[in-house]
Amino acid sequence: MRKAEAMSEVMWHLITDDAHGYSQPARAGDGTEETIWLSDGRAVVVHGGDYDCSESVRVAVNCGLSGRYDDPIGHM
Repeated sequence: MRKAEAMSEVMWHLITDDAHGYSQPARAGDGTEETIWLSDGRAVVVHGGDYDCSESVRVAVNCGLSGRYDDPIGHM
């Protein structure tokens, strides 16, 4: 799977799963982590709770590149 496809699958999960909502004040999550299984069988980890627009993009990019929401993008 290409990195862009992985990013897209993560974003799709974030916008369609009822466990995640929209919030600017609480955009950094609720302190939990969630494992998502991509269509190629790879597991990626996102934070639980809510997101705002930029946080959802950041998490999708990080997960597409490294598989974890909390890895710094510049680390890649």
